[in-house]
Order: sequence, then C-alpha cells, then structure tokens
Amino acid sequence: MEENSSDENNSTSSKKFKKTLLIITPLIIFIALFGSYLLKKNSKTPKIGEGISTEISPFNLLPTNSAPSSSELNDNATFNNSPTITTALSISETEVPASQNIDLKITDYQFDPYPVYENQEFKALITIQNIGKDDSDSFTWEWWPNINTYTCKENIENLKANEKIQVTCTHIYPIWAIYQTKAVIDNENDVPEYNKDNNIFTQSISVLKSKDN
Repeated sequence: MEENSSDENNSTSSKKFKKTLLIITPLIIFIALFGSYLLKKNSKTPKIGEGISTEISPFNLLPTNSAPSSSELNDNATFNNSPTITTALSISETEVPASQNIDLKITDYQFDPYPVYENQEFKALITIQNIGKDDSDSFTWEWWPNINTYTCKENIENLKANEKIQVTCTHIYPIWAIYQTKAVIDNENDVPEYNKDNNIFTQSISVLKSKDN
C-alpha cells in the first residue's frame, strides 16, 4: 500500500511539472524573442540624417558652447559645417596692385642688313613694348652677339602703357660662323612685372663669308 501511494504521488508531481513546463516554456521563448527584438532595434545603424550626424565639423572637436562667435571669425572666411574653410574673395575678384600691372615684352627682333657677312657692319633691331596698364619707370636692355657677353647695354627712362620703342645695336663679326644671339630687357629686375618669361629673345644668326673672298 505504501508503494502504491508513493507511485501515485510521483505520478501527480510529474504531471504538475509537465503542466508547469508547458506554461513556462512559451513564456520563456516569448521573452527571449522580445529581448532579441529590442536589442536589434537599439543597435540598428541610423541612416544619414537620423539621430547621429555623419558630417565632421570643426565645432564637433570643441566643448559645448565653445564655438567661436561670428565676430571672432576672419571677416574673409566662413564655415560651411565642414572642415573646409572657403574665402569670400575669388582670384578673379582680387585686384592686381598697380605697381605689378606692368609687362615689358620684346615684340620684334631682326638684323639689318640681312644676310650678315663677316667683317661687315650690321644692326640688331629690337622692339620693346609695355603691354601692361601702368608706366614701367626706368629699366635697361642688352644685346648679346654670342653667349659669352653683351655688346650693348642702355637705359630706358620709362615706357607708358602700350607704348613701344625700337632700340639698335651695331656690331661686326670678325669671322663667319653660326652665333647664338639674344636680346634681354630688365635683366636687373628693376621693374615689378607680372610676367618675366617674355624678357629674353634668343635667335641664331648664320654669318657668311665675306663677298670679297
């Protein structure tokens, strides 16, 4: 009798446990799924413009309320909510100082007479023009019959805007050959030009044998 009573008790306890398990198991699964859903929702990467700003600003590196006021910023600069600072003036709007609006240029270079013969006098004719907008003031010009030295060097007091002048240098080559000549203006950099690349004009000259030979 005692064994039968014990078996009945065990059977009753087992049934209660199974019944409790059937009630608790769905609840545990529901809690696990709901917790997983909340975790994914909280860790979801925000889209651009949602919650977290993806733009980098110089002010993001400063403590709160420490961004400079407009009066503390440079008058010629603005912040566009990005690390890049853009200036208000473009290059095209920047005026060139009057002292730099000068450009001396060799516009013509020739020999007279031509062809040139040995032991015969000839002239190098050089045309210089100021293609800038302001007076040049004083500068020098030179003519080199070869690569070693110049023969003529003279001073020009001034060239006004768009004014041109022709200068000459007389020379005689003692022997026939091919020579590398050049005309140079403002070799001493006295004039504040905005373009120095047109201050030298080089040209080869073939000097022929004398007609008498």
